[in-house]
Amino acid sequence: IKANLETNYEHTYIYNKSLQIRFFGGAFLNKSDGLSSLYNYSLSGTSGFQDYTYDQLYLARFEDPSDNNILSKQFAADNGGFSTYSALGRTNEWLMSLNLNSSLPIPKAIPLRVYANFAALGTTVNVPDFENIDSFFWEMGAKLSIVKNVFELYFPIIMSEALQDYSDEVNSNYWGQIRFTLYLNKLNPFELAREL
Repeated sequence: IKANLETNYEHTYIYNKSLQIRFFGGAFLNKSDGLSSLYNYSLSGTSGFQDYTYDQLYLARFEDPSDNNILSKQFAADNGGFSTYSALGRTNEWLMSLNLNSSLPIPKAIPLRVYANFAALGTTVNVPDFENIDSFFWEMGAKLSIVKNVFELYFPIIMSEALQDYSDEVNSNYWGQIRFTLYLNKLNPFELAREL
């Protein structure tokens, strides 16, 4: 049995600039010993193969997010909400995260925002070839909102050492670290009109 709490708040200030705050907390209240790792909480949001409830539509649902295939870089900013993909930071105990993103003092025509994510979690699942004893992770970067809350590109800039080490290992270059959200189920014309 998993219990989750997610809350979102947006503070709008001068010139329609905003600070968005998301808190997520989740814990396993009861679990069987043979529970598949598919159900673990993940720092890195949900990729296609982890979406066991089929809540989202993915262009490459069964691709490995560590591949250098551009379609495999799609994710849903849930669970820990981190944009950096990492097999580190998966747990079958508990996870709490704080996700912040803010407008910049630039013209609204340039849809660039900055983000910072912080997470603490229970005992992490072991990843082969990585000694991971961290239970606190963080990352900061910039995101380009092509269509707000529908299609956004994430560019990580700085992150905790364990995340950086893993990211450097699985990505041959910086371009492999860039990920995107594409919520195809939100492409309802009536919903899009409300977002503008």
